[in-house]
Order: sequence, then C-alpha cells, then structure tokens
Amino acid sequence: MIILIIDSTSNLKLSLFKDDKTQYTKEIDNSKNTSEEIIEIYNEALNNLKIKTKDIDYAICITGPGSFTGIRLSMAFLSGLKTGVQSTTKNKFNIIQLSLFQAYLYTEIKNKTNDTNYKIVKINTNNDTTYAQIFSYNNLKAITNPYEYTKTDFENLLKTYDKNEIIETNKNYDIKELYKYITNSITELKDFINQPLLPCYIRPHYAKPISYIIKENNTQKYPKYTISNEEKEIGFIEYQIIDCDTAEIINIEIEKQYQNKGAGKYLLTYFISQMKKQEKNKILLEVRKSNETAKHIYTKYGFKQDSIRKNYYSNKEDAILMSLTLSSI
Repeated sequence: MIILIIDSTSNLKLSLFKDDKTQYTKEIDNSKNTSEEIIEIYNEALNNLKIKTKDIDYAICITGPGSFTGIRLSMAFLSGLKTGVQSTTKNKFNIIQLSLFQAYLYTEIKNKTNDTNYKIVKINTNNDTTYAQIFSYNNLKAITNPYEYTKTDFENLLKTYDKNEIIETNKNYDIKELYKYITNSITELKDFINQPLLPCYIRPHYAKPISYIIKENNTQKYPKYTISNEEKEIGFIEYQIIDCDTAEIINIEIEKQYQNKGAGKYLLTYFISQMKKQEKNKILLEVRKSNETAKHIYTKYGFKQDSIRKNYYSNKEDAILMSLTLSSI
C-alpha cells in the first residue's frame, strides 16, 4: 500500500511509503515552509520511489494543533493533488485527516493491562498550559475533544480519568509506526477519510460545548438549511440547484451575536456534506471583494476564485465568484 504522510504543524515533514521497507522522508525548517518547497520535496519523493501521484492509495494530512499557516499549506497541496488525479484518471485519491493527538496515539500502542482504561495524549505548550485528549484504551476512540488545560486542571483531569496511560509528546512520533497502523486499520479510520479538511482547533476545557440543530426548509423560493442553538434559530444557508451537477449558495447569514463561535463553519460543513450526498460535484458562490473574513473561510474550505463581477453590488462594489469542486475534498 502506497501512503503519503504530510505534517506541517511545525517543521514540514513529508514521508512517502511504497511498502514497510521502502520509504522516503524529508524534513525542512518551518521558515522554508512554502508551496514551492513542498512541491520540490514531493517530486523528489516520487522520483526516489519511482511512482506517480495516481499510484498513491492514501494521503495523510496531520491537521494540528500547530502552525495554521503550515497546516493550511498541506491541506491546499493535498486538495490540489486530489483534483489533479481525479480530473485525469479514474483513480480515487483518498485523503485521511488525523490530528497530532491521533498520530501519537497510533504510534504508541502497547499491550493492554488489566487496570488501564484510558490513553491520554498530552501536548505541552510554551505558556504553562497543556493540550490533551482522552481516548478509550480498548478501541482508541476519542472520549473527549482536544482541550487546553492549566496545570491544576490537568491534574484534576487525571483524577477523573484514573487508570490511565499518559502519552507524552516530547519527541517526534514514529512515522514508520504510523504507516504500519494505517495500513492495518483502514476500516477503523473510515470516519476520517475524504471529509472536509479542517484544522484541529483547541478550546479551553471550561468552554461550554455548543449544540446546534440543523433543519431543512423547502417552503420558500430557495431551499435552505436553518441552524438553531438550544434557544432559537440563529442563521441559515440559502441555495439553489443549477443543474444535476451544481449547487449555488445564494446567501449565508448568522446573527451577529453568534458569529465567530463556530455556527457558520458548522452550517457550511453540513451543507457541503449534504451536497456530496446528493452527488453534486460543484458549489458556487459570490462574496464581496471587501469581505476578507468570508473569503478566508471559503478558501480554507477549498473554494477557489474563478472570476470578478465588476460593480455587482448596489454600492458598485465588485463580487468575487468562487467555486468548490467536491471531488477534491
């Protein structure tokens, strides 16, 4: 099984495995972490192992926590490879996204002892806090989301989840062990294959989880998905189906007091997943040229700028036309 692994959470590390004995690995300083460098290293790896992009069975993207610039670079690069492969061949370029917590977890598997129930992956930071995530010892499924803890809070966490094994991350995880785990555990990783690529965000452990409910509404001129919290409806995404292959987002709105709290991203991720289920291949949208926040979010989801519509809005502002090819995510 041919597997590509890219980790740019700190330094850029690219590993390409042809089998468990044949591998190419190269790491460069994050100050050189550019699109030109990653392309150069990638081509070097292909030539070294005498394979082509279409031969790769799975590409692993490590999604953080770490340098968001580096992580976004990896995501964009792998999305580009996927688009290229699927536009020129019948091969399916599968992308698996794993967090650093999972990378360390999967490379530190040991024989289970009778008195151990949990694996806790711990990542130390530079500001006296700890990032941690808890997994079941039995099946390696996540029990908690990744959170940020103070020293005292982390000690209390260990008391709550006693009978644990702590996985320290003071050294790099073993890339070859990660390859071995992936080749033997593709079925267990099915939930992480070909999902919309998103960085691993860390929230303080005391932040109250937000529950959202999404409903479909087809009673208006344009169909929409509405999003509600536990109290009321707080936003919607309105769209239309252009043809059997294409959907267009007409409008996305989230009430101001609920912006920058994950509701819009949750709604957009849900909408993209629904369009994939409906076997659409492309999503179109337009955004004001001045709306840098929206453009940044759309770009992070894989939308590309197609063209500019001059003087489109009532104030003569230009509209940026963007599209997302769903086969690339």
